Amino acid sequence: MNRKILTLACLALLLLATTANAAFVRNVCQVKGRVAEVVTADLDSDGFTDLLASYRFGAPPDAQARLAIFLGTAQGYTGAPDIDFAAPADACVFDLADLDGDGIDEVILFRKWSVQFVKLTDEGAQSPQTLIKMGSGVLFPPFNGQLPYENLVRDWSGDGKIAVALPDYGALRMFRPDDEGKMVAAETLTVPLRSWINTHGLQPPGMPDYMISSSVRFPMIFTGERQSERDLYLARGESLWLYRGAAGRFATKGQKFTLPILTPAERAQENMNVLTLVDDIDGDGRVDAMINKFGGGLTNFSSEVHIHRGIDGGFAAKPGFTLTASGYMAGLRFWDIDGDGRKEMGMPTAEIGLVQLARMFLSKKVKVDVKLFACRGAIGPQMYAEKPTISKNVTLDLNTDNGHLIGFVPSFEGDFDGDGKPDFFMAYEDGFGVWRNQGNMRIAAEPFLTQTLAPPQEYRLEYLDNDKKSDLLLWNPADPTQDNQVIVLLNRN
Repeated sequence: MNRKILTLACLALLLLATTANAAFVRNVCQVKGRVAEVVTADLDSDGFTDLLASYRFGAPPDAQARLAIFLGTAQGYTGAPDIDFAAPADACVFDLADLDGDGIDEVILFRKWSVQFVKLTDEGAQSPQTLIKMGSGVLFPPFNGQLPYENLVRDWSGDGKIAVALPDYGALRMFRPDDEGKMVAAETLTVPLRSWINTHGLQPPGMPDYMISSSVRFPMIFTGERQSERDLYLARGESLWLYRGAAGRFATKGQKFTLPILTPAERAQENMNVLTLVDDIDGDGRVDAMINKFGGGLTNFSSEVHIHRGIDGGFAAKPGFTLTASGYMAGLRFWDIDGDGRKEMGMPTAEIGLVQLARMFLSKKVKVDVKLFACRGAIGPQMYAEKPTISKNVTLDLNTDNGHLIGFVPSFEGDFDGDGKPDFFMAYEDGFGVWRNQGNMRIAAEPFLTQTLAPPQEYRLEYLDNDKKSDLLLWNPADPTQDNQVIVLLNRN
Protein backbone atom coordinates (compact mmCIF):
# COMPACT_ATOMS: atom_id res chain seq x y z
CA MET A 1 0.00 0.00 0.00
CA ASN A 2 1.72 3.21 -1.15
CA ARG A 3 1.67 6.17 1.17
CA LYS A 4 0.89 9.64 -0.11
CA ILE A 5 2.00 11.75 2.82
CA LEU A 6 1.33 15.35 1.86
CA THR A 7 3.24 18.29 3.24
CA LEU A 8 0.14 19.34 5.16
CA ALA A 9 -0.05 15.91 6.82
CA CYS A 10 3.63 16.13 7.77
CA LEU A 11 3.06 19.53 9.34
CA ALA A 12 0.08 18.19 11.24
CA LEU A 13 2.17 15.30 12.52
CA LEU A 14 4.89 17.67 13.73
CA LEU A 15 2.31 19.81 15.51
CA LEU A 16 0.75 16.81 17.22
CA ALA A 17 4.05 15.24 18.23
CA THR A 18 5.25 16.65 21.54
CA THR A 19 7.90 15.44 23.94
CA ALA A 20 6.91 15.12 27.60
CA ASN A 21 10.48 14.07 28.31
CA ALA A 22 13.34 12.86 26.14
CA ALA A 23 12.15 9.25 26.33
CA PHE A 24 8.74 9.44 24.64
CA VAL A 25 7.29 11.29 21.66
CA ARG A 26 3.55 11.89 21.83
CA ASN A 27 1.18 11.58 18.86
CA VAL A 28 -2.55 12.28 19.06
CA CYS A 29 -4.79 10.37 16.63
CA GLN A 30 -8.35 11.71 16.43
CA VAL A 31 -11.64 10.32 15.14
CA LYS A 32 -15.08 11.89 14.72
CA GLY A 33 -16.69 10.02 17.59
CA ARG A 34 -16.06 7.95 20.71
CA VAL A 35 -13.24 5.40 20.57
CA ALA A 36 -14.38 1.93 21.57
CA GLU A 37 -11.38 -0.28 20.82
CA VAL A 38 -7.90 -0.03 19.29
CA VAL A 39 -6.28 -2.91 17.38
CA THR A 40 -2.70 -3.00 16.13
CA ALA A 41 -1.39 -4.79 13.04
CA ASP A 42 1.09 -4.24 10.24
CA LEU A 43 -1.66 -4.00 7.65
CA ASP A 44 0.66 -3.35 4.69
CA SER A 45 3.76 -5.39 5.69
CA ASP A 46 6.08 -2.36 5.73
CA GLY A 47 7.55 -3.07 9.18
CA PHE A 48 5.56 -0.35 10.95
CA THR A 49 2.51 -1.13 13.07
CA ASP A 50 -0.75 0.47 11.99
CA LEU A 51 -3.67 1.35 14.25
CA LEU A 52 -7.30 0.45 13.63
CA ALA A 53 -9.74 2.24 15.93
CA SER A 54 -13.34 1.15 16.24
CA TYR A 55 -15.43 4.16 17.19
CA ARG A 56 -19.00 5.28 17.68
CA PHE A 57 -20.38 8.11 15.54
CA GLY A 58 -23.52 9.67 17.00
CA ALA A 59 -25.44 8.61 20.11
CA PRO A 60 -27.44 5.44 20.88
CA PRO A 61 -29.84 4.15 19.73
CA ASP A 62 -28.94 5.79 16.39
CA ALA A 63 -25.16 5.45 16.76
CA GLN A 64 -23.14 4.27 13.78
CA ALA A 65 -20.13 1.99 14.08
CA ARG A 66 -17.11 3.20 12.12
CA LEU A 67 -13.52 2.03 11.64
CA ALA A 68 -10.55 4.39 11.32
CA ILE A 69 -7.05 3.35 10.21
CA PHE A 70 -3.87 5.26 11.06
CA LEU A 71 -0.88 4.07 9.05
CA GLY A 72 2.42 3.88 10.91
CA THR A 73 5.54 5.56 9.50
CA ALA A 74 9.08 6.21 10.68
CA GLN A 75 7.83 9.59 11.91
CA GLY A 76 4.82 8.18 13.77
CA TYR A 77 1.13 8.74 13.10
CA THR A 78 -0.89 11.60 11.65
CA GLY A 79 -3.72 13.24 13.57
CA ALA A 80 -6.45 12.29 11.08
CA PRO A 81 -7.20 8.76 9.82
CA ASP A 82 -5.67 7.62 6.53
CA ILE A 83 -8.78 5.49 5.96
CA ASP A 84 -12.18 5.91 7.61
CA PHE A 85 -15.37 4.02 6.76
CA ALA A 86 -18.72 2.99 8.21
CA ALA A 87 -19.42 -0.60 9.20
CA PRO A 88 -22.72 -2.14 8.04
CA ALA A 89 -25.59 -1.64 10.48
CA ASP A 90 -25.79 -5.39 11.23
CA ALA A 91 -22.05 -5.85 11.86
CA CYS A 92 -21.46 -7.76 15.11
CA VAL A 93 -17.66 -8.22 15.35
CA PHE A 94 -14.63 -7.26 13.27
CA ASP A 95 -11.25 -8.90 12.70
CA LEU A 96 -8.13 -8.48 10.53
CA ALA A 97 -6.45 -11.09 8.31
CA ASP A 98 -4.56 -11.40 5.03
CA LEU A 99 -6.99 -13.63 3.14
CA ASP A 100 -5.33 -13.63 -0.28
CA GLY A 101 -1.65 -13.61 0.73
CA ASP A 102 -0.83 -10.27 -0.92
CA GLY A 103 0.71 -8.85 2.26
CA ILE A 104 -2.20 -6.48 2.94
CA ASP A 105 -4.73 -7.35 5.62
CA GLU A 106 -8.44 -7.27 4.92
CA VAL A 107 -10.99 -6.10 7.48
CA ILE A 108 -13.32 -9.01 8.28
CA LEU A 109 -16.90 -8.17 9.27
CA PHE A 110 -19.02 -10.78 11.04
CA ARG A 111 -22.50 -9.61 10.08
CA LYS A 112 -25.72 -11.09 11.40
CA TRP A 113 -26.36 -13.25 8.32
CA SER A 114 -22.96 -13.49 6.66
CA VAL A 115 -19.19 -12.96 7.00
CA GLN A 116 -17.73 -10.32 4.67
CA PHE A 117 -14.36 -8.71 4.04
CA VAL A 118 -13.28 -5.21 3.09
CA LYS A 119 -10.15 -4.69 0.97
CA LEU A 120 -7.96 -1.68 1.74
CA THR A 121 -6.38 0.25 -1.13
CA ASP A 122 -4.68 3.59 -1.75
CA GLU A 123 -8.13 5.01 -2.48
CA GLY A 124 -9.56 3.77 0.82
CA ALA A 125 -11.88 0.95 1.82
CA GLN A 126 -13.71 -0.94 -0.93
CA SER A 127 -17.29 -2.20 -0.66
CA PRO A 128 -17.74 -5.36 1.48
CA GLN A 129 -17.53 -8.69 -0.34
CA THR A 130 -19.07 -11.92 0.93
CA LEU A 131 -16.68 -14.52 2.33
CA ILE A 132 -19.18 -16.91 3.98
CA LYS A 133 -22.92 -17.02 3.38
CA MET A 134 -23.84 -17.95 6.94
CA GLY A 135 -24.60 -16.02 10.09
CA SER A 136 -24.47 -16.85 13.79
CA GLY A 137 -27.05 -17.50 16.46
CA VAL A 138 -24.89 -15.97 19.19
CA LEU A 139 -23.52 -12.80 17.54
CA PHE A 140 -25.64 -9.65 17.55
CA PRO A 141 -25.09 -6.06 16.33
CA PRO A 142 -24.25 -3.67 19.20
CA PHE A 143 -27.01 -1.10 19.59
CA ASN A 144 -24.56 1.46 21.04
CA GLY A 145 -22.41 1.58 17.90
CA GLN A 146 -19.29 0.23 19.63
CA LEU A 147 -18.13 -2.57 17.34
CA PRO A 148 -15.92 -5.08 19.22
CA TYR A 149 -12.85 -6.92 17.93
CA GLU A 150 -12.36 -10.67 18.17
CA ASN A 151 -9.58 -12.74 16.59
CA LEU A 152 -11.71 -15.36 14.84
CA VAL A 153 -9.87 -15.35 11.48
CA ARG A 154 -6.33 -16.71 11.76
CA ASP A 155 -4.06 -19.71 11.23
CA TRP A 156 -6.00 -21.89 13.66
CA SER A 157 -4.27 -25.21 12.94
CA GLY A 158 -0.68 -24.00 12.56
CA ASP A 159 -0.50 -25.13 8.91
CA GLY A 160 0.03 -21.65 7.48
CA LYS A 161 -3.54 -21.41 6.17
CA ILE A 162 -6.04 -18.80 7.32
CA ALA A 163 -9.31 -20.28 8.61
CA VAL A 164 -12.50 -18.76 10.01
CA ALA A 165 -14.07 -19.83 13.32
CA LEU A 166 -17.75 -18.90 13.45
CA PRO A 167 -19.32 -19.18 16.93
CA ASP A 168 -22.90 -20.44 16.82
CA TYR A 169 -25.43 -21.80 19.27
CA GLY A 170 -23.94 -25.09 20.50
CA ALA A 171 -21.26 -25.11 17.82
CA LEU A 172 -17.99 -23.63 16.64
CA ARG A 173 -18.09 -23.83 12.85
CA MET A 174 -14.73 -23.95 11.09
CA PHE A 175 -14.39 -22.69 7.51
CA ARG A 176 -11.19 -23.43 5.64
CA PRO A 177 -9.90 -22.56 2.15
CA ASP A 178 -10.43 -25.03 -0.69
CA ASP A 179 -8.03 -25.56 -3.59
CA GLU A 180 -9.27 -22.32 -5.19
CA GLY A 181 -8.85 -20.30 -2.00
CA LYS A 182 -12.58 -20.02 -1.26
CA MET A 183 -13.77 -20.45 2.33
CA VAL A 184 -15.89 -23.59 2.61
CA ALA A 185 -17.50 -25.35 5.56
CA ALA A 186 -15.12 -27.81 7.24
CA GLU A 187 -15.51 -29.36 10.70
CA THR A 188 -18.16 -28.27 13.22
CA LEU A 189 -17.14 -28.55 16.88
CA THR A 190 -19.82 -29.35 19.45
CA VAL A 191 -19.74 -26.62 22.10
CA PRO A 192 -21.28 -26.65 25.60
CA LEU A 193 -23.16 -23.38 26.09
CA ARG A 194 -24.85 -21.58 28.94
CA SER A 195 -27.78 -19.33 28.15
CA TRP A 196 -30.40 -17.38 30.05
CA ILE A 197 -33.83 -16.03 29.22
CA ASN A 198 -35.90 -13.68 31.37
CA THR A 199 -39.56 -12.78 30.76
CA HIS A 200 -40.06 -10.75 33.95
CA GLY A 201 -40.43 -7.11 33.02
CA LEU A 202 -40.62 -3.95 35.09
CA GLN A 203 -44.29 -3.14 34.59
CA PRO A 204 -46.56 -2.77 37.68
CA PRO A 205 -48.92 -5.68 38.45
CA GLY A 206 -51.91 -5.78 36.14
CA MET A 207 -50.16 -3.95 33.31
CA PRO A 208 -49.33 -5.73 30.03
CA ASP A 209 -45.78 -7.08 29.94
CA TYR A 210 -44.11 -8.27 26.75
CA MET A 211 -40.48 -7.90 27.78
CA ILE A 212 -38.08 -10.77 26.99
CA SER A 213 -34.33 -10.63 27.58
CA SER A 214 -31.76 -13.35 26.99
CA SER A 215 -28.01 -13.88 26.90
CA VAL A 216 -25.55 -16.55 25.82
CA ARG A 217 -22.10 -17.23 27.31
CA PHE A 218 -19.69 -18.84 24.88
CA PRO A 219 -16.70 -20.63 26.47
CA MET A 220 -13.24 -19.05 26.27
CA ILE A 221 -11.20 -20.32 23.30
CA PHE A 222 -7.51 -21.25 23.49
CA THR A 223 -5.05 -23.10 21.30
CA GLY A 224 -2.04 -25.10 22.42
CA GLU A 225 0.90 -26.74 20.65
CA ARG A 226 1.43 -30.50 20.85
CA GLN A 227 4.51 -31.76 19.03
CA SER A 228 3.70 -31.01 15.35
CA GLU A 229 -0.03 -30.42 15.92
CA ARG A 230 -2.12 -27.64 17.36
CA ASP A 231 -5.09 -28.42 19.65
CA LEU A 232 -8.08 -26.28 20.55
CA TYR A 233 -9.39 -25.83 24.10
CA LEU A 234 -12.66 -24.43 25.42
CA ALA A 235 -12.83 -23.30 29.04
CA ARG A 236 -15.80 -22.53 31.27
CA GLY A 237 -15.72 -22.54 35.04
CA GLU A 238 -14.15 -25.73 36.38
CA SER A 239 -14.43 -27.51 33.03
CA LEU A 240 -12.13 -27.77 30.04
CA TRP A 241 -12.83 -29.39 26.68
CA LEU A 242 -9.92 -30.54 24.50
CA TYR A 243 -10.38 -30.86 20.72
CA ARG A 244 -7.36 -32.68 19.32
CA GLY A 245 -5.85 -31.38 16.11
CA ALA A 246 -4.74 -33.66 13.28
CA ALA A 247 -3.97 -33.02 9.62
CA GLY A 248 -5.22 -29.44 9.73
CA ARG A 249 -8.55 -30.24 11.40
CA PHE A 250 -9.92 -30.37 14.96
CA ALA A 251 -11.88 -33.22 16.50
CA THR A 252 -15.59 -32.39 16.42
CA LYS A 253 -16.25 -33.66 19.96
CA GLY A 254 -14.22 -32.39 22.88
CA GLN A 255 -12.70 -34.49 25.65
CA LYS A 256 -13.98 -33.04 28.92
CA PHE A 257 -11.81 -32.44 31.98
CA THR A 258 -13.21 -31.29 35.31
CA LEU A 259 -10.72 -29.58 37.63
CA PRO A 260 -12.67 -28.94 40.84
CA ILE A 261 -11.89 -25.86 42.90
CA LEU A 262 -15.32 -24.94 44.33
CA THR A 263 -16.68 -26.40 47.56
CA PRO A 264 -20.17 -27.97 47.55
CA ALA A 265 -21.49 -24.94 49.45
CA GLU A 266 -20.01 -22.54 46.89
CA ARG A 267 -21.62 -24.45 44.03
CA ALA A 268 -24.98 -24.35 45.78
CA GLN A 269 -24.78 -20.63 46.62
CA GLU A 270 -23.35 -19.64 43.21
CA ASN A 271 -21.46 -16.74 44.78
CA MET A 272 -18.00 -17.46 43.36
CA ASN A 273 -16.43 -16.54 40.03
CA VAL A 274 -14.22 -19.11 38.34
CA LEU A 275 -11.77 -18.22 35.57
CA THR A 276 -9.81 -20.91 33.71
CA LEU A 277 -6.78 -20.32 31.48
CA VAL A 278 -4.57 -22.72 29.53
CA ASP A 279 -0.95 -22.23 28.48
CA ASP A 280 2.38 -24.04 28.59
CA ILE A 281 3.81 -22.20 31.58
CA ASP A 282 6.58 -24.59 32.64
CA GLY A 283 8.15 -24.95 29.19
CA ASP A 284 7.80 -28.72 28.86
CA GLY A 285 5.78 -28.65 25.63
CA ARG A 286 2.49 -29.56 27.33
CA VAL A 287 -0.40 -27.18 27.97
CA ASP A 288 -1.12 -26.51 31.66
CA ALA A 289 -4.39 -25.33 33.24
CA MET A 290 -4.79 -22.44 35.70
CA ILE A 291 -8.03 -22.28 37.74
CA ASN A 292 -8.78 -19.12 39.73
CA LYS A 293 -11.84 -18.64 41.96
CA PHE A 294 -12.77 -15.43 43.77
CA GLY A 295 -15.92 -14.15 45.46
CA GLY A 296 -18.12 -14.66 48.49
CA GLY A 297 -19.76 -12.12 50.78
CA LEU A 298 -18.55 -8.73 51.98
CA THR A 299 -17.38 -10.24 55.26
CA ASN A 300 -15.84 -13.43 53.84
CA PHE A 301 -14.51 -12.55 50.37
CA SER A 302 -11.80 -15.05 49.42
CA SER A 303 -9.75 -16.30 46.48
CA GLU A 304 -7.86 -19.43 45.49
CA VAL A 305 -5.59 -20.54 42.66
CA HIS A 306 -4.92 -24.08 41.41
CA ILE A 307 -2.47 -24.90 38.60
CA HIS A 308 -2.62 -28.36 37.03
CA ARG A 309 0.34 -29.64 35.03
CA GLY A 310 -0.26 -30.82 31.51
CA ILE A 311 0.38 -34.54 31.01
CA ASP A 312 0.04 -36.90 28.06
CA GLY A 313 -3.67 -37.14 27.43
CA GLY A 314 -4.78 -34.16 29.52
CA PHE A 315 -4.06 -32.66 32.95
CA ALA A 316 -2.81 -33.97 36.28
CA ALA A 317 -5.66 -34.54 38.74
CA LYS A 318 -3.68 -33.07 41.63
CA PRO A 319 -2.66 -29.40 41.35
CA GLY A 320 1.04 -28.65 41.03
CA PHE A 321 0.50 -25.33 42.79
CA THR A 322 -2.18 -23.99 45.13
CA LEU A 323 -2.58 -20.68 46.92
CA THR A 324 -5.45 -19.41 49.07
CA ALA A 325 -5.95 -15.83 50.27
CA SER A 326 -8.59 -13.67 51.87
CA GLY A 327 -9.76 -10.79 49.70
CA TYR A 328 -9.45 -10.39 45.94
CA MET A 329 -6.83 -12.40 44.06
CA ALA A 330 -7.53 -12.55 40.33
CA GLY A 331 -6.23 -11.37 36.99
CA LEU A 332 -3.24 -13.73 36.95
CA ARG A 333 -0.54 -12.85 34.45
CA PHE A 334 2.35 -14.98 33.19
CA TRP A 335 5.68 -13.73 31.77
CA ASP A 336 9.03 -15.36 31.03
CA ILE A 337 11.11 -12.79 32.89
CA ASP A 338 14.50 -14.50 32.96
CA GLY A 339 14.45 -16.09 29.49
CA ASP A 340 14.55 -19.72 30.65
CA GLY A 341 11.43 -20.74 28.71
CA ARG A 342 9.31 -20.91 31.88
CA LYS A 343 6.76 -18.28 32.80
CA GLU A 344 6.72 -16.51 36.13
CA MET A 345 3.32 -15.76 37.67
CA GLY A 346 2.15 -12.26 38.54
CA MET A 347 -0.61 -12.25 41.13
CA PRO A 348 -2.49 -9.03 42.03
CA THR A 349 -4.32 -9.00 45.38
CA ALA A 350 -6.52 -6.51 47.24
CA GLU A 351 -8.29 -6.60 50.59
CA ILE A 352 -12.09 -6.74 50.36
CA GLY A 353 -14.42 -6.09 53.30
CA LEU A 354 -16.91 -3.58 54.68
CA VAL A 355 -14.21 -1.24 56.01
CA GLN A 356 -12.10 -1.54 52.86
CA LEU A 357 -15.07 -0.93 50.58
CA ALA A 358 -16.10 2.17 52.52
CA ARG A 359 -12.54 3.47 52.29
CA MET A 360 -12.43 2.74 48.55
CA PHE A 361 -15.65 4.62 47.76
CA LEU A 362 -14.74 7.60 49.93
CA SER A 363 -11.19 7.96 48.61
CA LYS A 364 -11.89 6.55 45.12
CA LYS A 365 -8.59 4.69 45.49
CA VAL A 366 -7.68 1.00 45.69
CA LYS A 367 -4.41 -0.39 46.99
CA VAL A 368 -3.26 -3.42 45.00
CA ASP A 369 -0.38 -5.70 46.00
CA VAL A 370 1.34 -7.59 43.19
CA LYS A 371 3.47 -10.64 43.94
CA LEU A 372 5.70 -12.38 41.42
CA PHE A 373 6.34 -16.10 41.86
CA ALA A 374 9.25 -17.84 40.08
CA CYS A 375 8.41 -20.94 38.02
CA ARG A 376 10.32 -24.02 39.17
CA GLY A 377 9.57 -25.99 36.01
CA ALA A 378 8.02 -29.33 35.17
CA ILE A 379 9.91 -31.37 37.80
CA GLY A 380 9.04 -31.46 41.49
CA PRO A 381 5.90 -31.24 43.60
CA GLN A 382 5.49 -27.45 43.33
CA MET A 383 5.41 -25.64 39.97
CA TYR A 384 6.04 -22.28 41.65
CA ALA A 385 8.06 -21.03 44.58
CA GLU A 386 6.16 -20.88 47.86
CA LYS A 387 7.13 -17.24 48.46
CA PRO A 388 7.16 -14.40 45.93
CA THR A 389 10.49 -13.28 44.48
CA ILE A 390 9.30 -9.74 43.80
CA SER A 391 6.55 -7.85 45.68
CA LYS A 392 5.22 -4.40 44.77
CA ASN A 393 2.17 -2.37 45.70
CA VAL A 394 0.39 0.32 43.74
CA THR A 395 -2.59 2.60 44.38
CA LEU A 396 -5.08 2.81 41.52
CA ASP A 397 -7.99 5.16 40.93
CA LEU A 398 -11.49 3.70 41.28
CA ASN A 399 -14.33 4.73 38.98
CA THR A 400 -17.22 4.44 41.45
CA ASP A 401 -19.78 4.63 38.63
CA ASN A 402 -18.76 1.34 37.00
CA GLY A 403 -16.27 -0.19 39.48
CA HIS A 404 -13.36 -0.12 37.01
CA LEU A 405 -9.82 0.43 38.22
CA ILE A 406 -7.83 3.16 36.45
CA GLY A 407 -4.06 3.28 36.43
CA PHE A 408 -0.83 1.59 35.38
CA VAL A 409 -0.85 -1.98 36.69
CA PRO A 410 2.52 -3.67 37.41
CA SER A 411 3.62 -5.66 34.38
CA PHE A 412 6.53 -7.29 32.55
CA GLU A 413 4.82 -6.95 29.15
CA GLY A 414 7.36 -4.67 27.46
CA ASP A 415 11.08 -4.36 26.72
CA PHE A 416 11.76 -0.63 27.01
CA ASP A 417 15.53 -0.61 26.44
CA GLY A 418 15.76 -3.10 23.56
CA ASP A 419 18.06 -5.55 25.33
CA GLY A 420 15.74 -8.53 24.79
CA LYS A 421 14.58 -8.75 28.42
CA PRO A 422 11.14 -7.58 29.60
CA ASP A 423 11.36 -4.62 31.97
CA PHE A 424 9.16 -3.87 34.97
CA PHE A 425 6.44 -1.28 34.31
CA MET A 426 4.03 0.22 36.84
CA ALA A 427 2.53 3.45 38.21
CA TYR A 428 5.12 5.86 39.61
CA GLU A 429 4.52 9.24 41.21
CA ASP A 430 2.26 11.22 38.82
CA GLY A 431 2.53 8.80 35.91
CA PHE A 432 4.47 5.60 35.30
CA GLY A 433 8.01 4.31 35.65
CA VAL A 434 10.07 1.52 34.11
CA TRP A 435 12.65 -0.48 36.08
CA ARG A 436 15.38 -2.30 34.17
CA ASN A 437 15.38 -6.09 34.19
CA GLN A 438 18.81 -7.04 35.56
CA GLY A 439 18.39 -10.77 35.00
CA ASN A 440 18.15 -13.63 37.49
CA MET A 441 14.75 -12.40 38.71
CA ARG A 442 16.14 -9.01 39.78
CA ILE A 443 15.00 -5.51 38.88
CA ALA A 444 16.80 -2.21 39.40
CA ALA A 445 16.16 -0.25 42.58
CA GLU A 446 15.17 2.92 40.69
CA PRO A 447 13.32 3.45 37.40
CA PHE A 448 15.41 4.36 34.35
CA LEU A 449 12.36 5.79 32.55
CA THR A 450 9.59 7.94 34.01
CA GLN A 451 6.65 9.73 32.46
CA THR A 452 4.30 12.25 34.03
CA LEU A 453 0.84 11.32 32.77
CA ALA A 454 -2.71 11.21 34.09
CA PRO A 455 -3.82 7.56 34.39
CA PRO A 456 -5.87 6.55 31.33
CA GLN A 457 -9.01 4.43 31.35
CA GLU A 458 -7.49 2.10 28.74
CA TYR A 459 -3.87 1.50 27.78
CA ARG A 460 -1.70 -1.15 26.20
CA LEU A 461 2.04 -1.76 25.78
CA GLU A 462 2.84 -2.34 22.11
CA TYR A 463 5.82 -2.51 19.72
CA LEU A 464 4.75 0.07 17.14
CA ASP A 465 7.92 0.66 15.11
CA ASN A 466 10.90 -1.54 14.29
CA ASP A 467 13.27 -0.42 17.06
CA LYS A 468 12.37 -3.43 19.30
CA LYS A 469 11.46 -1.12 22.19
CA SER A 470 8.03 -1.01 23.79
CA ASP A 471 5.67 1.90 23.13
CA LEU A 472 2.27 2.79 24.65
CA LEU A 473 -1.28 3.30 23.41
CA LEU A 474 -3.79 5.14 25.61
CA TRP A 475 -7.43 6.17 25.26
CA ASN A 476 -10.25 7.39 27.51
CA PRO A 477 -13.65 6.24 26.18
CA ALA A 478 -15.61 7.50 29.21
CA ASP A 479 -14.14 11.03 29.21
CA PRO A 480 -16.17 13.27 26.85
CA THR A 481 -13.23 15.69 26.55
CA GLN A 482 -10.87 12.96 25.25
CA ASP A 483 -13.07 10.10 24.05
CA ASN A 484 -12.25 10.84 20.38
CA GLN A 485 -8.49 10.46 20.83
CA VAL A 486 -5.91 7.68 20.76
CA ILE A 487 -2.68 8.82 22.41
CA VAL A 488 0.52 7.21 21.13
CA LEU A 489 3.72 7.39 23.20
CA LEU A 490 6.66 6.37 21.00
CA ASN A 491 9.67 5.19 22.95
CA ARG A 492 12.72 7.19 21.87
CA ASN A 493 14.90 6.20 24.83
